[in-house]
Amino acid sequence: MAKKKSLPKITLEQERKLLLKPCRTKDEMKAWIKYFLNLELPDVTVSRYSDTNPLQVIWEVYDICVNANNPENIKELLFVAGRGSGKTLGMAIAELMVLMHDKREVVHVGAIQNQAERCYAYQKNFLYNRKLKNLVTPQDIPEDQRILEKANMSKSLFNVGGEKLTLEVIPCTLKACNGPHVPLVVVDEIDTVSGEGVKAFKEISGMLDSRNGKKALRVGVSARKSRYGLMNRQIENAKEEGRTVRRWTAFEFMERCDDSRSGTKKIPLFVNQDKMEVLTQYEYDKKEAVKQKDYVEHEGFEGCAKCPIFSICLTDAKKQTSTSPMLKNLDVDLIQKVKAEGADWALAQLMNLKPSVEGIIYREFEEKIHVRDWNQMWHTLTGKEFPGECGHDTFVKKCHEMQIPCYAGIDWGYSSPNTVVFFFIDKRDNVFIVKTDGMTHISSPSWIHHIKTKYHLKYRVQLYVPDQADQGAIQEMMKAGLPTSNDAKKPEIMSGIQVIKKLLKVPGSTETKMHINEECEHIIQEFGLYHYKLDTAGLVTDIPNTDHDHWLDALRYPLSMLLGKGNIILGGGLDFDNTEGLRDKDGSFARTPTAAEFAAVNGIPFQQNEQDASKLGKIGTKTQLEDDGDDSGSQGGFLWSF
Repeated sequence: MAKKKSLPKITLEQERKLLLKPCRTKDEMKAWIKYFLNLELPDVTVSRYSDTNPLQVIWEVYDICVNANNPENIKELLFVAGRGSGKTLGMAIAELMVLMHDKREVVHVGAIQNQAERCYAYQKNFLYNRKLKNLVTPQDIPEDQRILEKANMSKSLFNVGGEKLTLEVIPCTLKACNGPHVPLVVVDEIDTVSGEGVKAFKEISGMLDSRNGKKALRVGVSARKSRYGLMNRQIENAKEEGRTVRRWTAFEFMERCDDSRSGTKKIPLFVNQDKMEVLTQYEYDKKEAVKQKDYVEHEGFEGCAKCPIFSICLTDAKKQTSTSPMLKNLDVDLIQKVKAEGADWALAQLMNLKPSVEGIIYREFEEKIHVRDWNQMWHTLTGKEFPGECGHDTFVKKCHEMQIPCYAGIDWGYSSPNTVVFFFIDKRDNVFIVKTDGMTHISSPSWIHHIKTKYHLKYRVQLYVPDQADQGAIQEMMKAGLPTSNDAKKPEIMSGIQVIKKLLKVPGSTETKMHINEECEHIIQEFGLYHYKLDTAGLVTDIPNTDHDHWLDALRYPLSMLLGKGNIILGGGLDFDNTEGLRDKDGSFARTPTAAEFAAVNGIPFQQNEQDASKLGKIGTKTQLEDDGDDSGSQGGFLWSF
């Protein structure tokens, strides 16, 4: 029997040359990673919601930097990745390879100190593993001639072909981000950036420096956890800010689903992905027709009907063909975690399908339910379809015809915006938000003048409820002749929040009383972003964050007064012949009062005719208010005097 020929042994010098030799294909790079780092990353795009995978991510960054292969002219890459899918590991590999093969200096910014330390730990382990140690820090040559001259988290020093290069791993702080200028910056776990880090994050663009013929590239990588996090904003603004987005999910790092689990017999299944609920044909047929609309039909296998992750897998897990030993166990690392954490966590942090609602104050808010066009609002108001295309003026005119009162809330600001929200409330306690406005760097008197001259006659506002913290501004409103609440007691934030929550979803029903016109973009955005603060450990507190509350506060003030603590948001209106029974034993309104009723029970002088002139000019009489250019024939338009 002939002896098997052994391959000639490669010398250290040959290995050193191979270490520094650029890879021209993805397969070459894969072999380099396997040989020098002893890693075999998953290289298959599995999920229908993915357009890349862990190895492809490294290759795209590498190919742009080292081979200058950039047909899309990408300046910023944003990788959206599922939790536990090799994000930091992949970036640690890419950074080392780009530095050694392109002689390109690199800065890795970890969102927090711990994240930065994780990346450095990976890179240090690579540099000191059995294979690389003798290549980058050989003991037989002087220190200043070694590839790795110094390993340090804040700044490691390399000597590649006679060029002195640095690899910095820093936390996202103003101090750390204020110094380096390099042609490759990687920001890791963007979504955990908070506090001072948000300001530092904005400064990162200033770190990029195209030099020595190397075009600067910025790379961001993170899971998308929350609506209010930086990552969500980066994704939403990607197109207008020139950012290229790539995605992969937890399935790219997961073993194949075997036939023994799924079965082989194909059957129709009906999926509600928001709830991660799966129905068989029999279960679906038993549902009411109106509820069947919440489900989408997909082809699955008989075993999929009972699988907790079918709604996000949709049989994609059977596409995995990677032989990587790094693939995780489907049962332990995915199914069990989904069972423990729930749908919201899985959809956000494993699949990147939508941000989590964790910490969001108004979880009840859903754009498809609460944001309406004028035709939809008309139908809710009148119970009839509008013949044609309804608009703002037509809807407001109808509210006046039906003698539906208009209220407005005001939040004071300066560097933050002064805000106002105008809304009507009908007899069934439906709130129709018809207009929002805001201005920064404007004084309170100027803001009051703006509201009075532009909006007061248009909406026939019966009561303004501003933030009671600024009594001087409230006095200005009264001097201006605007009907203004002057209750010195500032409403409690949490009780006001509960009022709005009950309007968003009436307790014990699926009904909503909150209808926001689609043109009111500011308050719609705030409904989605308003959240509780996080503590230093990243856990949700019970203290609201004030970053996204300017228009919501303006709405909360009048609703707290009109439908305050202890009030039941009614599913239908009540009519009273007098003010008796209007309020409950605690003094809370049992329904939205008319202007006259509110004045009567609070001992406020109420006049329907002439209004005194003010320093900002005469507001007008009841008659004048009813004749402001529309022919609605309204009998409303009450004016208040305090």
